[in-house]
Amino acid sequence: MSNDPPLSFLTSFVDLDDAASSPLYRQLYVSIRTALTEGHLSSGTRLPSTRDLADQLGVSRNTVVSAFKELKSEGYLESRVGAGTFVCDNLPEQMTRAFSSSAENAASLQLADTESRTLSLSENARRVSDQSFTALDDPVPKTAFRQGIPALDAFPIDTWAKLASRRWRFLPSEKLVYGDSAGYPPLRKAIARHLRTSRGVRCEAEQVIVTSGAQHALSLAARVLLDPGDTAYVEDPGFPRMWAVFAAANADLRYAPINDEGIALSPLQTGETPTVVGITPSHQYPLGITMTMERRLSLLEWATRNDVWILEDDYDGQFRYSGEPLAALQGLDNAGRVLYAGTFSKTLFPALRIGFLVVPPDLVTPFVEMRATMDRCAPRINQMVLTDFITEGYLKQHIRKMRTLYATRQDTLLNAIEDELGDVIDISSSNAGLHLVGRLPQAVDDRAVSDHLADHGIIALPLSFYSNRSLDRGGLLLGYGCTSEEEIYEGVQRMSAALDSFGL
Repeated sequence: MSNDPPLSFLTSFVDLDDAASSPLYRQLYVSIRTALTEGHLSSGTRLPSTRDLADQLGVSRNTVVSAFKELKSEGYLESRVGAGTFVCDNLPEQMTRAFSSSAENAASLQLADTESRTLSLSENARRVSDQSFTALDDPVPKTAFRQGIPALDAFPIDTWAKLASRRWRFLPSEKLVYGDSAGYPPLRKAIARHLRTSRGVRCEAEQVIVTSGAQHALSLAARVLLDPGDTAYVEDPGFPRMWAVFAAANADLRYAPINDEGIALSPLQTGETPTVVGITPSHQYPLGITMTMERRLSLLEWATRNDVWILEDDYDGQFRYSGEPLAALQGLDNAGRVLYAGTFSKTLFPALRIGFLVVPPDLVTPFVEMRATMDRCAPRINQMVLTDFITEGYLKQHIRKMRTLYATRQDTLLNAIEDELGDVIDISSSNAGLHLVGRLPQAVDDRAVSDHLADHGIIALPLSFYSNRSLDRGGLLLGYGCTSEEEIYEGVQRMSAALDSFGL
């Protein structure tokens, strides 16, 4: 074999699929690496230029450059000035080990084969698996119309970096030890003050427990409040991750439908009295309904009379586009029945991994003890930086800016849908949140539509995914928080073409 193979020889090992979930550069990287590990390209072989290979494959040059860059970083390829790109003389040790002999391959594969192994999973693990929500974990935040991700392009990274640098520059060494299990005390104080003024929450700093996001807060509440077999009600449609934490606690999970006023009370009042009810009253997830004042007062009165805990998830209550954000349900609670969970993942950025749980005073000690058992404490330095971000006014400024931005992006999405898909998708504006629900025509399978859109690079999860019952009409969740106006228009146009090929 020549050390300068023709393009056709190399491309014969390449199999690219535009509809695959893996990016094209990654597919190209895997194809070339496989050719190397199987011995089709020997050491010292010169590869075609990135431009020639891109032309031959019908992809952008950046795709080839990215694939080559990854192969170089792993020691498969090397660049020689003025000569081109070559297969390294000494390939990575793990590759030569893995393919040293077919006999060794067969033995290692036999040892690694676990397909026939029976796993003894706990009942908790099986119950969580039944509450499948892996579709919520799509790692590509900017793909239209990924919901639940804020406008990362508008986050003031320079300000955050300045605050973090200042903290590290003057950090006493004693601050590098474990922190308070309930959270960094100045942050708890700052959160309490922020919640009192912005959400109408009635609390003192001692009631605030810092968590690793809202999901951690929900899990903490489930561990403290629920015994196996206890009844827990959730909204339907609702948040699958809340369902999962109750399932993991071995609760008897029940579902209450949503109507125009919020969660329906009749299932709660006529069935077995639950221990916990999980709700999203300020901006119901995923339908976007705001629970009416009459329904809030009725729910609180019933919970107080029956000693029921209410777990309020206020996941994006800060973002309301007409008037001031409605006060949290917790602010109406006079009997200490409401636990209030929130997060900075939506207001700032998900990688921060800081949330909070506000609990009634008599629950503080058991919650802090359980929080210490789960993972001891939250990362202290991030808490310190967040404290500065809040107390120096940056959080309030950022939220004000984001309200304007999200209102604009929502209008853009509404206009684009009306222009391109007005006869297919029925969508209405919302005065809060980071996503809208677009209803599909009657009898259309929203899961099939969602799968078809995913094949065309569009993330639009089906409304039925969030329900435990058959819905009268399916729909799609369309997020706009992390997508620019230009990307929204482009995404709707691609969605229009995809739905046309689906037959809508």
